[in-house]
Amino acid sequence: MIIGATTTWNNCDIVAQFLRHSRKLGLDQLLVMDFASDDGTQDLIRSGDWAGFVRQVSHPGIAELDSSNLFLDLIRREYPPGTICLFCDPDEFLVTPNMDIREAVRAGLPGGRGGCLIPRFNVTASREDAVKLQEELHPFGALRFRIVNRVRRNGLVDMHRASLTPPWIWSAIPGKVLVNAQDAIRIADGDHSANLRGGEILRPVGSVYLLHYPFRKWREFQDKISVARIDMARSAHYAANSGWQIRRWIRLADEGRLYEEYLEQFVEETALAPALQQGRLVRDDQVRWFHHDLA
Repeated sequence: MIIGATTTWNNCDIVAQFLRHSRKLGLDQLLVMDFASDDGTQDLIRSGDWAGFVRQVSHPGIAELDSSNLFLDLIRREYPPGTICLFCDPDEFLVTPNMDIREAVRAGLPGGRGGCLIPRFNVTASREDAVKLQEELHPFGALRFRIVNRVRRNGLVDMHRASLTPPWIWSAIPGKVLVNAQDAIRIADGDHSANLRGGEILRPVGSVYLLHYPFRKWREFQDKISVARIDMARSAHYAANSGWQIRRWIRLADEGRLYEEYLEQFVEETALAPALQQGRLVRDDQVRWFHHDLA
């Protein structure tokens, strides 16, 4: 059995597309823990369209929450031995050569055992589209450029910078885990790593990857920062560099510079062709082609 596990909090603008994508990839079920969304997300995941596919998992409260390991315990208790789970967020869409979750399992978990790390890449659009085509800024629309030439960040330093060169969207971001639940001892914060029985090291898988869509419509980004502000205030247990980019965006919002930062995450039209020619980013239409009937 191959399932997914995700959390949602006011993700109504993208969660329906994420659910469609997950089911079409061939996942048997998707575990969803909603953090008391009030934007329609809960109604969506509870709708009859997803009956039998989405299983909503109760939310125990935000303080000291360890959702991934709650998922892991649940899978061990209530799912068949050997169940494999992909841990990701609702703005992360898996891509495989033939768009089939079983390809990810075959590539990353030989014999269906152990675990692997699925690389993750940010996705952007042209700045012109970001301004003029707000309703098209979604995974099935204008968001189609995968960042390839990524830069490493120093969160403790960069969170205090007024601007980042290049902008945050060019940051190297860690992957997410795909594991056999029986072989996993613990899922690390952010689902970026896992402790496996026998001390096995997670290895990255080159033939599959996640497309990450952190910037969509301006209104949704504003809402995301508002939600993050609440999250940060409630979660004193976070490490100083945890969510450093979110902390930075909250500060920029307080300074009235959030829209400027938002636009920086999209590529100037004059810079687009050179970046493609240099291989700094690539046009990636896998998700759009997969859902051509909905694009």
